[in-house]
Amino acid sequence: MRSLTLLEGAFSHCAFAAALPQDPGRPGALNCMLERAAGPLLACYSSHDTAVGIFYPVASMTANDDASGFTSDLAFRWGGMGHDGAQAVGATTLALQATHTPCTFAGSQFTNIDASAVVCNGGPPPGAHSDIVHPELGWAMPTAAGLV
Repeated sequence: MRSLTLLEGAFSHCAFAAALPQDPGRPGALNCMLERAAGPLLACYSSHDTAVGIFYPVASMTANDDASGFTSDLAFRWGGMGHDGAQAVGATTLALQATHTPCTFAGSQFTNIDASAVVCNGGPPPGAHSDIVHPELGWAMPTAAGLV
């Protein structure tokens, strides 16, 4: 694939890690998929996404998704990508840019796009999880793919 853009991803923010922070001997569940991406990888996230910021970690912990037990930072250990981007992958972080703003993304590397300023509408319980219809997000995807 030419590039990959994840909008408010509802899965582990360490899914693409070569080594999990809490268990360096294990890779993230989707780490093997990175070789399929020839171009930039974007993870758009929002601090207003309470579905992924609160409920995803609680559900993961309850389901014993990571059986090695509690830590002092539960929110990070079981965190979701849509709340704080891709973690443990050496990602850079940028604020979401206005449409038609030139931006260059590194090939085959993650860039976390903080979309909190735009992806901010929605009430409980999901918060802004579904607030993804914005021109700025629409501009980021073809820019990353090298189409504009």
